[in-house]
Amino acid sequence: MKSGHGGYQRSQITGSPTMTVACTDGGKSLMEVVRNGEFSVLQQKEPASMVTIYGKQYEVPPTTSYYSPVKLHILSTKKKKESIDFRLQIEMTDNFTSQTFFDVQQ
Repeated sequence: MKSGHGGYQRSQITGSPTMTVACTDGGKSLMEVVRNGEFSVLQQKEPASMVTIYGKQYEVPPTTSYYSPVKLHILSTKKKKESIDFRLQIEMTDNFTSQTFFDVQQ
């Protein structure tokens, strides 16, 4: 198993990351975070998934990403029976860093 590091300059990043968060409290705690503005670290976990490359399927292991520091912007909301899904845009602030780790078993 290989491990390594890759990096990008801020000018190479062409879009802001987005994510969906399900809130069971009607979004009260999320709205508080959005109103407070910048915060230090955002952690995002993604489950394993499949990708198709040239007609062949490959499994992508679960990932954990960290974004720091960031501001969140609400793009949309979708009400469900027991929760509300918020689609969020992650804005990079000064001295922004991002790290993504593949959660693989050794």
